[in-house]
Amino acid sequence: MRYILDKNQVKRQIDVCGWGDIFDNWILEQIKMVEFLKGEYIVHREDELQYLYFMCSGSAKILLEYSNGKESLLQFASGPCLLGEMELFTNGISGAQVIAIKKCCCLLVPVGYGGSQLKTNNTFLNYLCGYLCNKVIVAQKKASAIGCFPLKNRLAEFMLEMEEENIYSVLHTEAAEYLGTSYRHLLLTLAQMTDQGVIKKAPGGYLILDRNKLQALAAQIIG
Repeated sequence: MRYILDKNQVKRQIDVCGWGDIFDNWILEQIKMVEFLKGEYIVHREDELQYLYFMCSGSAKILLEYSNGKESLLQFASGPCLLGEMELFTNGISGAQVIAIKKCCCLLVPVGYGGSQLKTNNTFLNYLCGYLCNKVIVAQKKASAIGCFPLKNRLAEFMLEMEEENIYSVLHTEAAEYLGTSYRHLLLTLAQMTDQGVIKKAPGGYLILDRNKLQALAAQIIG
Protein backbone atom coordinates (compact mmCIF):
# COMPACT_ATOMS: atom_id res chain seq x y z
CA MET A 1 0.00 0.00 0.00
CA ARG A 2 1.39 3.39 -1.00
CA TYR A 3 0.03 6.83 -0.18
CA ILE A 4 0.22 9.47 -2.90
CA LEU A 5 0.52 12.87 -1.25
CA ASP A 6 0.69 15.17 -4.28
CA LYS A 7 -2.59 17.18 -4.19
CA ASN A 8 -2.27 18.07 -7.88
CA GLN A 9 -2.03 14.40 -8.76
CA VAL A 10 -5.12 13.71 -6.63
CA LYS A 11 -7.02 16.48 -8.41
CA ARG A 12 -5.96 15.15 -11.82
CA GLN A 13 -7.17 11.68 -10.88
CA ILE A 14 -10.54 13.08 -9.80
CA ASP A 15 -10.88 14.85 -13.14
CA VAL A 16 -9.90 11.74 -15.13
CA CYS A 17 -12.62 9.72 -13.40
CA GLY A 18 -15.20 12.46 -13.94
CA TRP A 19 -15.88 12.93 -10.24
CA GLY A 20 -14.96 16.61 -10.10
CA ASP A 21 -18.57 17.76 -10.07
CA ILE A 22 -19.52 15.74 -6.98
CA PHE A 23 -16.67 16.94 -4.76
CA ASP A 24 -16.74 20.25 -2.92
CA ASN A 25 -13.49 22.10 -2.40
CA TRP A 26 -13.24 20.95 1.21
CA ILE A 27 -12.89 17.33 0.05
CA LEU A 28 -9.60 18.13 -1.64
CA GLU A 29 -8.23 18.93 1.80
CA GLN A 30 -9.53 15.69 3.33
CA ILE A 31 -9.07 13.18 0.53
CA LYS A 32 -6.22 10.69 0.31
CA MET A 33 -5.03 8.72 -2.68
CA VAL A 34 -3.68 5.22 -2.12
CA GLU A 35 -2.35 2.50 -4.40
CA PHE A 36 -2.93 -1.14 -3.42
CA LEU A 37 -0.85 -3.86 -5.04
CA LYS A 38 -2.20 -7.19 -6.22
CA GLY A 39 -3.02 -9.40 -3.24
CA GLU A 40 -3.27 -6.57 -0.71
CA TYR A 41 -6.39 -6.17 1.42
CA ILE A 42 -8.33 -2.99 0.77
CA VAL A 43 -10.99 -3.79 3.36
CA HIS A 44 -11.09 -6.53 5.99
CA ARG A 45 -14.30 -8.22 7.07
CA GLU A 46 -15.88 -6.62 10.17
CA ASP A 47 -13.68 -3.55 9.83
CA GLU A 48 -15.34 -0.36 10.96
CA LEU A 49 -15.60 1.83 7.89
CA GLN A 50 -12.98 4.57 8.06
CA TYR A 51 -13.16 5.70 4.45
CA LEU A 52 -15.45 5.76 1.47
CA TYR A 53 -13.38 4.34 -1.38
CA PHE A 54 -13.55 5.74 -4.90
CA MET A 55 -11.66 3.12 -6.91
CA CYS A 56 -10.24 4.98 -9.91
CA SER A 57 -8.54 2.04 -11.59
CA GLY A 58 -7.75 -1.60 -11.02
CA SER A 59 -9.86 -4.58 -9.98
CA ALA A 60 -10.67 -6.28 -6.69
CA LYS A 61 -12.59 -9.31 -5.50
CA ILE A 62 -15.21 -9.08 -2.77
CA LEU A 63 -15.49 -12.18 -0.58
CA LEU A 64 -18.01 -13.21 2.06
CA GLU A 65 -16.71 -15.34 4.92
CA TYR A 66 -19.04 -17.63 6.84
CA SER A 67 -18.90 -18.84 10.43
CA ASN A 68 -17.60 -22.24 9.29
CA GLY A 69 -14.57 -20.58 7.73
CA LYS A 70 -15.66 -21.03 4.13
CA GLU A 71 -15.57 -18.14 1.68
CA SER A 72 -17.88 -17.23 -1.17
CA LEU A 73 -17.14 -14.84 -4.01
CA LEU A 74 -19.70 -12.05 -3.96
CA GLN A 75 -18.46 -10.09 -6.95
CA PHE A 76 -15.54 -8.53 -8.78
CA ALA A 77 -15.24 -4.74 -8.75
CA SER A 78 -13.40 -2.76 -11.40
CA GLY A 79 -12.65 0.96 -11.40
CA PRO A 80 -14.14 3.42 -11.64
CA CYS A 81 -16.46 2.30 -8.85
CA LEU A 82 -17.31 2.85 -5.19
CA LEU A 83 -16.48 0.67 -2.19
CA GLY A 84 -18.17 1.21 1.16
CA GLU A 85 -21.23 3.09 -0.06
CA MET A 86 -23.55 0.56 1.60
CA GLU A 87 -21.75 0.75 4.94
CA LEU A 88 -21.86 4.56 4.78
CA PHE A 89 -25.64 4.41 5.12
CA THR A 90 -25.95 1.36 7.39
CA ASN A 91 -24.04 0.27 10.49
CA GLY A 92 -20.60 1.18 9.16
CA ILE A 93 -19.24 -2.37 9.58
CA SER A 94 -17.91 -4.18 6.55
CA GLY A 95 -19.62 -7.51 5.91
CA ALA A 96 -17.04 -8.64 3.38
CA GLN A 97 -13.36 -8.44 2.60
CA VAL A 98 -12.00 -6.71 -0.47
CA ILE A 99 -8.72 -7.87 -1.99
CA ALA A 100 -6.93 -6.26 -4.94
CA ILE A 101 -6.43 -8.60 -7.90
CA LYS A 102 -4.76 -5.87 -9.96
CA LYS A 103 -3.01 -2.72 -8.81
CA CYS A 104 -5.79 -0.45 -7.56
CA CYS A 105 -5.73 3.32 -7.25
CA CYS A 106 -8.29 4.59 -4.74
CA LEU A 107 -9.41 7.98 -3.49
CA LEU A 108 -10.27 7.80 0.21
CA VAL A 109 -12.81 10.14 1.83
CA PRO A 110 -12.70 9.92 5.66
CA VAL A 111 -16.22 9.12 6.83
CA GLY A 112 -15.66 10.59 10.29
CA TYR A 113 -15.97 14.07 8.79
CA GLY A 114 -16.38 13.71 5.07
CA GLY A 115 -19.06 11.03 5.38
CA SER A 116 -21.48 13.26 7.25
CA GLN A 117 -20.92 16.00 4.70
CA LEU A 118 -21.56 13.63 1.81
CA LYS A 119 -24.88 12.53 3.34
CA THR A 120 -26.18 16.08 3.05
CA ASN A 121 -24.59 16.79 -0.34
CA ASN A 122 -27.43 16.59 -2.89
CA THR A 123 -25.01 16.39 -5.80
CA PHE A 124 -23.32 13.36 -4.27
CA LEU A 125 -26.66 11.76 -3.34
CA ASN A 126 -27.94 12.17 -6.90
CA TYR A 127 -24.71 10.65 -8.20
CA LEU A 128 -25.02 7.76 -5.73
CA CYS A 129 -28.61 7.03 -6.73
CA GLY A 130 -27.61 6.85 -10.39
CA TYR A 131 -24.57 4.75 -9.54
CA LEU A 132 -26.59 2.22 -7.51
CA CYS A 133 -29.28 2.00 -10.19
CA ASN A 134 -26.65 1.27 -12.82
CA LYS A 135 -25.05 -1.29 -10.50
CA VAL A 136 -28.36 -3.15 -10.20
CA ILE A 137 -28.90 -3.04 -13.98
CA VAL A 138 -25.42 -4.46 -14.64
CA ALA A 139 -26.00 -7.24 -12.09
CA GLN A 140 -29.33 -8.10 -13.72
CA LYS A 141 -27.73 -8.22 -17.17
CA LYS A 142 -24.95 -10.49 -15.93
CA ALA A 143 -27.48 -12.83 -14.29
CA SER A 144 -29.59 -12.88 -17.45
CA ALA A 145 -26.55 -13.54 -19.66
CA ILE A 146 -25.90 -16.84 -17.85
CA GLY A 147 -28.98 -18.34 -19.47
CA CYS A 148 -28.83 -16.44 -22.76
CA PHE A 149 -25.20 -16.70 -23.90
CA PRO A 150 -22.63 -19.51 -24.07
CA LEU A 151 -19.79 -19.47 -21.61
CA LYS A 152 -17.30 -18.42 -24.32
CA ASN A 153 -19.04 -15.05 -24.67
CA ARG A 154 -19.27 -14.40 -20.95
CA LEU A 155 -15.70 -15.57 -20.40
CA ALA A 156 -14.41 -13.30 -23.17
CA GLU A 157 -16.10 -10.29 -21.58
CA PHE A 158 -14.74 -11.30 -18.16
CA MET A 159 -11.20 -11.79 -19.44
CA LEU A 160 -11.14 -8.35 -21.04
CA GLU A 161 -12.33 -6.81 -17.78
CA MET A 162 -9.85 -8.68 -15.58
CA GLU A 163 -6.70 -8.77 -17.74
CA GLU A 164 -3.65 -6.79 -16.75
CA GLU A 165 -0.93 -6.07 -19.30
CA ASN A 166 -2.49 -8.69 -21.59
CA ILE A 167 -2.38 -11.41 -18.91
CA TYR A 168 -5.57 -12.95 -17.51
CA SER A 169 -4.82 -14.54 -14.12
CA VAL A 170 -8.07 -15.01 -12.18
CA LEU A 171 -8.23 -18.28 -10.23
CA HIS A 172 -10.32 -20.90 -12.03
CA THR A 173 -12.42 -21.62 -8.95
CA GLU A 174 -13.34 -17.95 -8.55
CA ALA A 175 -13.97 -17.42 -12.26
CA ALA A 176 -16.25 -20.47 -12.42
CA GLU A 177 -18.23 -19.31 -9.40
CA TYR A 178 -18.59 -15.76 -10.73
CA LEU A 179 -19.59 -16.90 -14.22
CA GLY A 180 -22.09 -19.44 -12.92
CA THR A 181 -20.48 -22.48 -14.50
CA SER A 182 -18.65 -25.61 -13.48
CA TYR A 183 -14.90 -25.82 -13.06
CA ARG A 184 -14.79 -28.49 -15.79
CA HIS A 185 -16.79 -26.41 -18.27
CA LEU A 186 -14.51 -23.45 -17.65
CA LEU A 187 -11.38 -25.52 -18.34
CA LEU A 188 -12.90 -26.92 -21.54
CA THR A 189 -13.75 -23.42 -22.78
CA LEU A 190 -10.25 -22.15 -21.98
CA ALA A 191 -8.80 -25.14 -23.86
CA GLN A 192 -11.00 -24.35 -26.88
CA MET A 193 -9.84 -20.71 -26.86
CA THR A 194 -6.25 -21.92 -26.65
CA ASP A 195 -6.71 -24.30 -29.60
CA GLN A 196 -8.25 -21.44 -31.63
CA GLY A 197 -5.23 -19.22 -30.97
CA VAL A 198 -7.18 -16.67 -28.94
CA ILE A 199 -5.13 -17.19 -25.78
CA LYS A 200 -2.18 -19.29 -24.67
CA LYS A 201 -1.00 -20.58 -21.32
CA ALA A 202 1.57 -18.35 -19.70
CA PRO A 203 3.25 -18.07 -16.29
CA GLY A 204 0.60 -16.86 -13.87
CA GLY A 205 -2.35 -17.27 -16.23
CA TYR A 206 -3.17 -16.84 -19.91
CA LEU A 207 -1.67 -14.48 -22.47
CA ILE A 208 -4.23 -12.82 -24.75
CA LEU A 209 -3.18 -13.36 -28.38
CA ASP A 210 -6.29 -12.25 -30.27
CA ARG A 211 -7.92 -9.33 -28.49
CA ASN A 212 -10.17 -8.64 -31.47
CA LYS A 213 -11.70 -12.11 -31.18
CA LEU A 214 -12.37 -11.64 -27.48
CA GLN A 215 -13.91 -8.23 -28.15
CA ALA A 216 -16.14 -9.71 -30.85
CA LEU A 217 -17.37 -12.43 -28.48
CA ALA A 218 -17.95 -9.94 -25.67
CA ALA A 219 -19.74 -7.50 -28.00
CA GLN A 220 -22.50 -10.05 -28.55
CA ILE A 221 -23.47 -9.56 -24.90
CA ILE A 222 -22.87 -5.82 -24.75
CA GLY A 223 -24.72 -5.23 -28.01
